[in-house]
Amino acid sequence: MEKSRPTAELRAAIERIRSAEVVESRVELILELGNLKIVDQSDAAFLIEGLTKLWEDFTCLDVTQCFLNRAIIQLAAKNIQSHMRCLPSLLTLGNQAAVWCAKHLKMTGMSLEESQETEHCDTFCQLLLDVMAFSVASFTALAQDPLNEDAILMKLVETFISEQLDLIRELILVTKKTPSFCLEALKAAQSVIDSVVKFFGEFSKSRLWDQSKNDKNYMDVEPSVGTLHVMSINKCAIGKLYEMGVLMADCGGSLASMLNITWRGIVTLLHLGKGLLELDVAITDIVVTLISLSNELMKCAALEWSQPLEECVSLTEARKTFIPVKFYLVNAVKISSLYPIQTYQVYKEIARCALLISNLRILFSKEDRLKIACEVSTELLDQTCINLLCSLLNSNELEQEMKFDVLNFLFSTESLSESEDINVGGDYCAVVIHELFSINCESMSGNRLLLNGRVLLCISILKFSAGLGQDVRLGMMLEWLFDILIDEDAYACILSVQMPQFSGNKKAQQATWEPLLTSLVRSVEIFSILASTGTAWKELESFLVENFFHPNFLCREIILDIWCFLVRHAESSVVNGIIDELVSCLKFAALSESIFVANSALRMVARSISVLTCTSKRSMANRVCSSVLGEDDAQLQDIMLVALLLEGFPISLLSDNLRIVATQKVLNEYNGFLESYNGNLVTDRGASFSGIPASAMSACLQSLQVTVSDVNEKTLKVLVNVLRSEDASVVRKCPQIVSSMLAIVSNTEHLYASDEIENVILALQNLFISRPVKAIASELHRCLAYLPPFMAGLGHVDIDEREDCRKTAAIWDLYHMLLKERHWAFMHLAISSFGEFAARTSCNKLWKFVPQNAALSYDLLDGNESKEDRFMLELKAFLDKEEALPAVSPCSKQYQMLRREGKSLKSVTGHGKCCDKIEDDLGRCGKRRKVLDEINKGVEMLQSGMKVISACLSQGQKTKALPLELHDRFLTHYSSLEDTITHLAGLAHPE
Repeated sequence: MEKSRPTAELRAAIERIRSAEVVESRVELILELGNLKIVDQSDAAFLIEGLTKLWEDFTCLDVTQCFLNRAIIQLAAKNIQSHMRCLPSLLTLGNQAAVWCAKHLKMTGMSLEESQETEHCDTFCQLLLDVMAFSVASFTALAQDPLNEDAILMKLVETFISEQLDLIRELILVTKKTPSFCLEALKAAQSVIDSVVKFFGEFSKSRLWDQSKNDKNYMDVEPSVGTLHVMSINKCAIGKLYEMGVLMADCGGSLASMLNITWRGIVTLLHLGKGLLELDVAITDIVVTLISLSNELMKCAALEWSQPLEECVSLTEARKTFIPVKFYLVNAVKISSLYPIQTYQVYKEIARCALLISNLRILFSKEDRLKIACEVSTELLDQTCINLLCSLLNSNELEQEMKFDVLNFLFSTESLSESEDINVGGDYCAVVIHELFSINCESMSGNRLLLNGRVLLCISILKFSAGLGQDVRLGMMLEWLFDILIDEDAYACILSVQMPQFSGNKKAQQATWEPLLTSLVRSVEIFSILASTGTAWKELESFLVENFFHPNFLCREIILDIWCFLVRHAESSVVNGIIDELVSCLKFAALSESIFVANSALRMVARSISVLTCTSKRSMANRVCSSVLGEDDAQLQDIMLVALLLEGFPISLLSDNLRIVATQKVLNEYNGFLESYNGNLVTDRGASFSGIPASAMSACLQSLQVTVSDVNEKTLKVLVNVLRSEDASVVRKCPQIVSSMLAIVSNTEHLYASDEIENVILALQNLFISRPVKAIASELHRCLAYLPPFMAGLGHVDIDEREDCRKTAAIWDLYHMLLKERHWAFMHLAISSFGEFAARTSCNKLWKFVPQNAALSYDLLDGNESKEDRFMLELKAFLDKEEALPAVSPCSKQYQMLRREGKSLKSVTGHGKCCDKIEDDLGRCGKRRKVLDEINKGVEMLQSGMKVISACLSQGQKTKALPLELHDRFLTHYSSLEDTITHLAGLAHPE
């Protein structure tokens, strides 16, 4: 085929271009040269080399040079695919173009905005677009024709990538200073980054790349020269993109999409280099940088929002802050999932980030103006934080011990510092935020400031535990959570803080606020379901059993809620086994515990049974009641039944026959108690037992299982005799009788119409007000809680308001005593009672029932000044509380009160994970089944041995291998041993 132009003429044309004195002439000559069709590869190579030399010769930074360079780069880019044989020259030209443009940007970027040379700017922008188009075309051609192991060519490719990305970096710097500069160039730069990533995508498919990656022992094999160059090129690209990603961290607007594509490119290149880059790229630096960028964004926003005079944070502002945070963390998740071994080295930084986010959510939730920020951070970051942790916890490359290190660092409280009083001031939120972000990884484990965040993070992990592997669920011990909850700060947080929960599909998420305690219980329920299908169930079951009687009531209630959840969904055989064990515990405790001690083991077991029964089917209530009523010991039967009734056992769930038997038993016992009363309440069966019938009757009345008509005036007469007893020891030994009988009267309106009610009122006045009570003050206090409901019922009684009426004066005195009580619990009872009384009574002089020094009359700040008007205002506010407080909103005073309460509980119950006293009392009972199972195994082994001995004796008798005398002696001992083993088997199977 004839050449379009001989090589000699091509040389002459390039020489004319070089020798032309006017730039415009050079441009025209280059454009003419571009019209020529160059087919011969040697001519193409000569052309590209010539253009490269031309670029080297002319390096001034003016508009005419821009025109010339545009013409050169456009000519080189024309039919670039056909010039691939002269690839080195093409890459060299591309490098020169990138370096020249970068230098131009660096020197003129500062004044571009003010420059009057509009033509220069426009021409230079067009040159930038041409250079980047040349770059994209070059990478596309390279991707279609993968490189061989030419070391020189690969080095050129590495330099080419480096220079192109350096050019983009300079463009970013200029755009940060002048955001409006050449926006089209930013879009072109994104195409360059995309082409770089696609180029490596093709590289990864080549024989050179796959040969090393697919070799199982590639870490032990010396990589080829080509592989080393590929790794070097990839490392170079990742490093440059990483530099750009950090550079754009504080930018938005036009650079947002560039930031996205840059980090996406980093993640893709790391994915392509998986297996070859572990030792060559600082993965840990990249992950730490992403986390640091997230932390810095949150810190700046949180400090700004925490200013006292700051307005409410808007939804737009919150999303503007937290969407970039999520972006960085999502990329950290992707990289961590690819390189878990390297990421494990910085797991403390990851844990710190997760705890900072959790603590910020807690802080935001406490202030109304920051609630939107709390909702948005929860919606965007909650799942993302868990994904970041799970990238380590679910990795098959990490050993289980390494995963436990992560969890232990997050939740262990072994080195927790001592509690200090919190001074909540106007700038409290700002101070806490500043201190939060000042915490480093070394001081995290002992810092109390992170405690509430640990609770919230633990709840989130439990909630999203479906994504956790079985080995991690085994390590996700609830002991961590309970160890934290017994601390006063966590105790106050879990009971006072509300957090947003989201429902609906992802496009229409609805936020509802609910107590943190509710979220905790639901999360543990979710975890229980997931754990029940794997090896973690044994650990969970042991934890639930061992902490059934946790000394901290909050932990105990959470455990009970989980048991209720399990009982509702477990199989009947499992439920029956649980209930049988608890009834056995109840029986064991009834032998030694007082029924009237509220926190005794007996009452706690009874409450557990009652609560579980209330949440399950009717058959469970029948099973419990049948077990109790089937007890041979009548006294033990009564104690167990009354303990259940006092703790709210649902008699209404019993079948008709059992309900009739149970209520009739209560009535008979109570009527028998009234009939047999002879002034001495301490019977042969003990002082405690004497109050059981009255307590059972009171419990049945409150649950409306016994009709009020079953209670007659004998109750009032016995109550009067008890109250008038000259022996103060009656009240001291049997305060529960007074309490129970006052409760019975309070629930039977018709008894207030009896003439005997006046005697009861006067006797109460004498007991609580007239007689010296120092010797029985504590016992009277136990009865005092039952007096307000009785007084409220006096609203049904006709009251003579004359001064000389003994009954009226007694009522005044009793109400004066109640309303002067300044303990918050008694104050609540007294004001509730007075409110009910005032609503029912026909009395006109209600002010006479209120003393001048009533508790609510005092100034709430210092408690020194009392005013009658203040009492009426507080009374009205109390009676209107349901309308005044439609929703509970936590406040700092409430938090401080709960914190003091948690501190008191912690000092009373100790730091242990289970109650030693209850373990001593019920340990044998609670673990009896496990012990019996072991005994059963031993008995079975003995029985097997007996069969062997029996067979040997028979065989020995037949063969006469044993002397007769020895045989008889063996047989005698064998028979005795057989009886003993049979007895043992019976003990091991009590049912």
